[in-house]
Amino acid sequence: MDYADYVDYLVNAPIARTVRDRRDPIDIYSDSEFRERFGFTKDSVLSLLEMIGPYLEHATDRNFALSPRLQLLCSLRIFRTGIYQLVAGDLINVHRTTAGRAFDAVINGLLALAPLYIAMPNTRQQCNAKKRAFYRLGGFPNVIGAIDGSHFRILCPPGNHNELFRNRKGFFSINAQIICDADMIITNVVSRWPGSTHDARIWDNSTVAARFEAGEYGGLLVGDSGYALSPSLMTPLLQPRTQGERRYNRAHILTRNIVERTFGVLKKRFQILQKEMRFHPTKCGNIIVASCVLHNFGIDVGDVYQVDEVIAENAPYHVEVVEERGNLVRRALILNYFSH
Repeated sequence: MDYADYVDYLVNAPIARTVRDRRDPIDIYSDSEFRERFGFTKDSVLSLLEMIGPYLEHATDRNFALSPRLQLLCSLRIFRTGIYQLVAGDLINVHRTTAGRAFDAVINGLLALAPLYIAMPNTRQQCNAKKRAFYRLGGFPNVIGAIDGSHFRILCPPGNHNELFRNRKGFFSINAQIICDADMIITNVVSRWPGSTHDARIWDNSTVAARFEAGEYGGLLVGDSGYALSPSLMTPLLQPRTQGERRYNRAHILTRNIVERTFGVLKKRFQILQKEMRFHPTKCGNIIVASCVLHNFGIDVGDVYQVDEVIAENAPYHVEVVEERGNLVRRALILNYFSH
């Protein structure tokens, strides 16, 4: 072989493929180390894999496709720590684009599971169970949910409307609204509004508000003074004058505090929500919903994450907006339950 033929051979020779050693974290870490890194126990992850696995299957095993198990573990690492896809890929020795595709697949799989794990009570028995649990929590009657919004940091979005995402604290965010029950189970989530949007507007334009207005639930929500008082949403009195009004406010605080704790647990367990999410706002909203699915899944399988202290990050506007029909409901509550 002369020199020219040798050069031609080098140019056209097939590139040898390198198959990386994909380590399985379930085999590497102890139980405590695993839960700290992925937010769940090994048994919980295997249970989740049974449900989400069909959404992660590849059409073929060619090209050494990443298994559903490793896709899930890589993605849970991102949810748990908020690390970049490059670092998450290094965990199991895959390229960052592979880690990114796995993350997208897991998000889509969790969104497919959302109707199973995030749902308002839809029977009288379910509503009554929620009411009893809330009454034990704070002594507030007829409550089936606590509502609040919280800001989730995002990178400045592209386009001409990016300033809509700048909230009143000066950073870019999505303002996500959740409703939870007395056991911190998230029963509704809305995560598509930019950070400049007021909590009350998110509520007024939500499907769940229309369903409450139509009388589907036969119960109340409790929310802070960032919401307007209405027949279905009870807010605190800003200037309580009587003993009954003060008792009402105390019970309201004890009852509504559960949603603040839920946000605290959600952000501590899935620290991607605490950091600046560097994705398109639509994907950031999907990450929030997917995290809520994971949160409820953990409660469902008994894999609960505890937070000792919660700092309120989204203080409401202290301006009371009162709808007359809502005022009648609140006055009746104070008279019948809190004035004795």
